[in-house]
Amino acid sequence: MAVEQHVDNRVGSVAVAEAGALAVIRGVHDYAEHTLRASSEGLGWQHLFMLDFHEPPFSAAFPGAKDHLLLFLRRGSVRVTTTVAGARRETTFYAGQLNLVPARAEVAVTTGDEVDCLHLYVSAGIVAEVAGELRGTADVELVPRLGLQDQLLGGLVQACATEMHVPTKRSSAYVEHLSWALAAQLVQTCSDRVPAPHAAFDGHIPLNKLRAVEEFVLTHLENDIGVADMARVAGYGPVRFGRLFRKAVGVPPYRYIQERRVEAVRNALYSPARLADIATATGFCNQEHMTRVFREFHGITPGRYRRINTGRDID
Repeated sequence: MAVEQHVDNRVGSVAVAEAGALAVIRGVHDYAEHTLRASSEGLGWQHLFMLDFHEPPFSAAFPGAKDHLLLFLRRGSVRVTTTVAGARRETTFYAGQLNLVPARAEVAVTTGDEVDCLHLYVSAGIVAEVAGELRGTADVELVPRLGLQDQLLGGLVQACATEMHVPTKRSSAYVEHLSWALAAQLVQTCSDRVPAPHAAFDGHIPLNKLRAVEEFVLTHLENDIGVADMARVAGYGPVRFGRLFRKAVGVPPYRYIQERRVEAVRNALYSPARLADIATATGFCNQEHMTRVFREFHGITPGRYRRINTGRDID
């Protein structure tokens, strides 16, 4: 099956990550008084949209957004009065804690101090798809959570922030991996249904399906391959596939893609092809991206590897 058929079948992008995302954000959640430090706009994220704010004390009410919103306090603490979906609560919000505002939930917030906060919008579509995979139904509602302490969720949000600030460090498959992991954790810990049993992730990928996935990756390295694309080839949902693939191969799907790309670069360095052309042919954003990842694996640049092993010096 052509890669275009796989890519075109993905869950729709997070609503606020469309063209003019910040304008859409400001039309739903008015952050006019906040200082925007960074955003994921323009990075091509499929299911997530992130904003990094420095926030002064403020008081405001917001209508419900189309997608789920995770708030992560980066440092310090702040006294907050929050009303989400009609439920009012006064609490102190500490660094490392999260607030979850589900899609369509109206929220009113009053804060008493300046804070640095990450705002991560998670597509309602990807959460519904993961719920269907884990629970057998997409009809799962997330419930508001305030002052949530969840190391896995917090780590995933911070990993997204790292990718936002250094967007070419890893392939887009890594951000997609984070998206599915975030959605799975939200469904498991913040929904109105009981958690899925661990048996949902038992089993293994048959060898013929594993070989089909490996062949798919090798023949589409120049494309933007994602976890969902690989899962469809194997006939699994993305969450279960990711766990079973890691159990079978020893690395998560995004890392496997990266390894195959670096291997393809290494082989291509024995040809007279230019480094920029090799980067394009093996699916890297550009030559700089290829160089950074290649050095991560081999400790030297592609150009130096080529000179050592072939004696050629071709840019």
